[in-house]
Amino acid sequence: MGQKLLEMAPVVPRAIEKARRADEKLVAFVQERPVTSLCVAAFAGYLLGRVLTRIG
Repeated sequence: MGQKLLEMAPVVPRAIEKARRADEKLVAFVQERPVTSLCVAAFAGYLLGRVLTRIG
């Protein structure tokens, strides 16, 4: 178990940096296009709701 953690150690900072960059891009997009962002979020919620009602 300890060996696996040591092997994954270099991956963690890269993953954190990628997540940080994705967050910055998302924030910038929402600030530039708030109405579009709201529409996309509403549509994604609608689709997710439709899928989940079909499954459940």
